[in-house]
Formats: sequence, C-alpha cells, structure tokens
Amino acid sequence: MTVKTIFVYYNDNKKYFLNWDSDVDVVKTPLANDKYNRIFYTENGVLRVTDKDLLPLDPNNALTVDPLYSLLPCPPVPTLNPEASGTAYGVDETLKETRGYVYTFVNKYGQEGPPSEVSDLIDIYDGNNVTVGNMDTSVDSSYAVDTKRIYRINQSAGENGQFQFVAEINLTQPTYEDFIFDSGLGEIIPDSWEAAPTGINGLISLPNQVLAGFIGNIVCFSYPKYPHAWPVVYQKILDKNVVGLGSYGTTVIALTEGQPYVIVGDNPASSVAEKIEIGHSCVSKKGIVDINGITVYPGPEGLVGIGSKGSDLLTYELMTQKQWSEYNPSSIEAYYWENKYVAFYSTLDKKAGFIFDPKTKDFIDLDRQNDTYSFFYATAGYHDQIDGTLYLQFGDEIDAFNKGISYRWMQYKSKRYKTKPWCPGVIKVIAKTYPVLIDIIYPEIPVTIVASVTSENPLRIPPFFVDTVEIRPYGNTEITAIYLASTFEELPI
Repeated sequence: MTVKTIFVYYNDNKKYFLNWDSDVDVVKTPLANDKYNRIFYTENGVLRVTDKDLLPLDPNNALTVDPLYSLLPCPPVPTLNPEASGTAYGVDETLKETRGYVYTFVNKYGQEGPPSEVSDLIDIYDGNNVTVGNMDTSVDSSYAVDTKRIYRINQSAGENGQFQFVAEINLTQPTYEDFIFDSGLGEIIPDSWEAAPTGINGLISLPNQVLAGFIGNIVCFSYPKYPHAWPVVYQKILDKNVVGLGSYGTTVIALTEGQPYVIVGDNPASSVAEKIEIGHSCVSKKGIVDINGITVYPGPEGLVGIGSKGSDLLTYELMTQKQWSEYNPSSIEAYYWENKYVAFYSTLDKKAGFIFDPKTKDFIDLDRQNDTYSFFYATAGYHDQIDGTLYLQFGDEIDAFNKGISYRWMQYKSKRYKTKPWCPGVIKVIAKTYPVLIDIIYPEIPVTIVASVTSENPLRIPPFFVDTVEIRPYGNTEITAIYLASTFEELPI
C-alpha cells in the first residue's frame, strides 16, 4: 500500500500517526475542549468523523493507525412520517388548535439531523393527550443515532407559531404520549441541520469554528460550532470549478481552474465572494499551503501567493514558465515547514522535491542524484503544529524532516539579484567541508560559470560586465556564506 495521506493525532498526550492510501483532507474538530477528540475528513466525496473511541489506538504503540472506523456526522432525514392521534375534549374554544408533529435523529455526539415530514394535522385542545407514532426505531449504524427529538407546532404563538421542542426519546421507542401544554414547550427546531453535500472535497478549518469544503464550482460552509450541519444557503457559486481552498484568518481563498476568489466574512451567512481579477489558476489541490497569512499554490506560470495585500507570482524572478514546467506543477504536493514551502513532484523520469522561501525567494532543489544519494521524494506529509515538526512518508517509514544527523545532496538557487553594472572577478565560499560546486549565472547574457571551490581561499572567475546575477550551489555540505566581488581586496578577511 502506498500511503498518500498522514495526520498526527494526539490522545492522552500520546502521539499517533493516522494514514490513508488515498487523497484525504483531515482537520481537527473546530470545537474547543471536545470531549470526544474528534477529527473530520473528506474521503471519496464524503464527509466523515472519527474519535478517540472509534480509532484503534494502542497506548503502547504510537505507530501508524489505519482509521477503519468512522461515522457520517449528520444524522439522516427520517424515512417514516410521524402519525398523531388523540381525542379532543374541552369547553374553551380558545384553547382548541390544529397540531402537526415532526421528529429528528440525534447521534452519539448530541448532533441533530434534519426533520421528518409533518404528520397529518390533528385538531386538539391544549393539554389533551396526543399519541405520536409511526416513527423510525432503527437507523444505519454509520450514523450512530441514539435518540429522537419530537417537535410540534405551537399555535398559541399566533402568526409566529413554529415547531417547538416536546421531548427526546430513545431511538427504539416507537411512540410518545404528549400531554404538554403550549406554555411548556421548549426551543424552536433548528432550520439549518443539512448534511454536507455528496462529492464534498478539500476540507479546511477556520478560526470562527467553521469548516469549509467544495464540490465542483460551489464552496460550502458548515454552521458555526456545528461541523455536522452545512446549510445550502451558505454555499457560494463561482464561475469556474474549484481546485482547492486556502485561508488567512476567517477569509477563504477559493483557488479555481480560472481566477481565484476571496470569500470574506466572519460568518458564512453574510460572507461575500469576490474575484481576484489579476490572479492565476491553481493546478494542484495538494500543492496549496498557508504560510504566514499567504496562501501559496502552484499555477501554470510558477508559485503564486495570495494574501490580504493581493496576489503575486512569487517565482517570477527565479525562473521562466518553461523552466517551471519542468517541475510538472500539476503533480506538486506541498507542506509547511518553518515558514517555507516544502514540495514534491513527479515527472516521467524522476520523483523529486524542492524548498521555497516566500520571503527571501530562495529556491532549493532536493532532487540531485549521484552514486550515494537517491531522489528525495515523499508520498505524504503533515506539519505538526504542536511540536513544529514536518513528518514525511517515505515508503513504509515516517521521518521527521531536517532532524537527521547527515546532509542530503541538494541544489539551491538564489533569487535574481539586480545591481548597478559591475564586473565580478572573484568568489569566496565559507563552508563546513570542501569542495563546493557553485554555478554563477548571468541570465541576461546568458552565461553560466561553474566554479569548484576547494577551500576558504578566494578563487578567480572569468570576468563579465553584468547587472544581474544568480547563485546556484549544490552538494551535501553546510554553507555559511558566499561572497562575490570584483577584486580580492573587496572580500572579507
């Protein structure tokens, strides 16, 4: 089995690695102090939930766990319509009313589903006994339904009459005897308990206790504090199919096959979708990473960043569109690590990786291969915010990124430095070991000088009169500094 998704799960201060062999989007519950320690995830177009009691956790073995057991978070609509029967008796006609009943299912988490159809209406006096029957007494186990809630119309409220709570009974109880007066009725039935739509994908969690996902060209949101309920009225319809979602704060970045959108608002009920007119399409859902208030993702022309200040083609000065295409951007899967973008990609002849720093624009290739080092490629990854570690899946093993005692072969490419016209003639490299191979690139000529630096001593290089330069060292040693100057006298001692 090739592991394609991993997730770090904590329970009783113990760390477990959950894994799937498919593309799964996993988030922790958006609720604070959740006694069930739930996680929600979308898999094959279905929203699912699991918890500490469903997961096969072994405190003595914190290795990988296959989450075989999960539930559908929103109870279904009842299949049977309730029936109400009773005898009307009384003398005060002002207490006579016409009633209808509905009922809902409630699962083990106390989360409620949508209501049944309304029962046949019955004329009755307030306080008369009404038998409510013909209710479902079993539900598919994947919903973990424990109880039913019964509601009835409260006509004593006049034109504002709504369905109000009557009682909560066990799922297996077939009937209920209702003696309750209108004045004793409880809360009004919720009107937003709709399940997430079939086909939902790309689940993310927001700080306002809301989950978001998408299907086709529709972005969907859960009800605040109720991750099982996804009101249709919250949905935002865009002009292109969505590829994936990012976020900063409560703002959702909807990345599409065309121009991206920002969906702004603290509450999904009032949020607004706005198109970014100067934007770039997204070509890989798994390449979307949120880094310090910026959503970074692969587009057809390079890596793109979107934040509160707009959008930017981050790799514009690093490479051309043709050079970027060599990374097969539609195959990119990426992860957050120390404010950087760690990515992996595959082509017809190799599987490899790179690191990109959105702030400095540093770009490091991790795909160099020689007799000792193989291509650096992970099939899955997860950044653990608790311990700050990026965990990567290599075959059957999970490794902590940048925690080893040796260095892999890497290839680093600097940003493009623009200067006043000058003539570089010497180079000096401070490194842990030597030799160090360095390409000095003058892209506007174009020409590349390959320098093999064997010590701390400066090395002469062929002079060119330039105003633009890039540096590309490669190897498996630690490099502290690279100096480029016109003469030996200009270099630091």
